[in-house]
This record gives sequence, structure tokens and C-alpha cells, in this order.
Amino acid sequence: MSCEDDACWVCLEGSSAAAGRLEYPCACPRGVHAKCLARWQLQSAGREEERACRFCKQTLPDWRDTLTPKVPAAPPVMAIVYDGKVVRLQVKPGKEGMEEFQRQVRAAFGLGDDVELDCVFDCRAPGTGEKIKLRGLESYSAAMHCAAVAAGERLA
Repeated sequence: MSCEDDACWVCLEGSSAAAGRLEYPCACPRGVHAKCLARWQLQSAGREEERACRFCKQTLPDWRDTLTPKVPAAPPVMAIVYDGKVVRLQVKPGKEGMEEFQRQVRAAFGLGDDVELDCVFDCRAPGTGEKIKLRGLESYSAAMHCAAVAAGERLA
């Protein structure tokens, strides 16, 4: 297959003015549009595929650099829904931020440490506004980033 016939392994489109040119971010032979790869990585948040190619295991570029629009910095807020009750929590990045998030959720809903938190984050993808679901606490960092971008967009 020649480069002109190559197609993005995510959207199956070739290079175009709208989609951009195909890039080769790892050792694999298939090209991908930067935004398609970044959306794929975001959807894979918390799993190895967010950071590395599932086939060749080479480290991939950070999706945040491609998808994040320039917006003012603003404190991210997540709306947490459990058993019909809604609580809004300001969230922070990093491992400590995730641990604080878990403590706040447990306190807000009266959940003991023996209750496993099984989260699904409903987010809007940065840059596109596409509705996405990020599954598991492992995706907290990506969900927090999406919340930060959304907060900045509200200020803009």
C-alpha cells in the first residue's frame, strides 16, 4: 500500500485538509490523524492504551497537547450523582487529588471504606464537546482534565 492509499486506523479516512495529514507516532506501519489518536487515547483513559501503542508498546504523545483548546485556568468541578442525590465537588489533579475526591464522595453520600467506588465519568471531550464516558477511578485524571477545560470554557 502506498502512502497515498493509506488510511487512518481510527476513522478510516485518508489525509485531507479537514482531517489533517496522517502521522506515524509509533513503530506500527498504519498512519493516524493526530486528533483521532488523541480521542482514542482519551477514550482509553486509565488503561495502558492511553499512554502506549497496544501493538508495539511504544510510548504515544500526550493526548492533552492535541485536544486541549486554549482556555483560561479555572477550578474544575465535577457533579457526582448517587442514589438520586447530586453533589458538586471541586477536584484537584494527581494521586492526592484522586484520594481527596474519593474521601469527599464517601463523606457526601455516607459511604464507608468497605464500599467499592465504581465510577463512570460523563464528560465532554476537550476541543470537540463530544459526550464521552470514562470508566473506572483509573480514568480520574482524564475526567479531571476534561472538567478543568469545561470550567475554563465557561469563563471564556
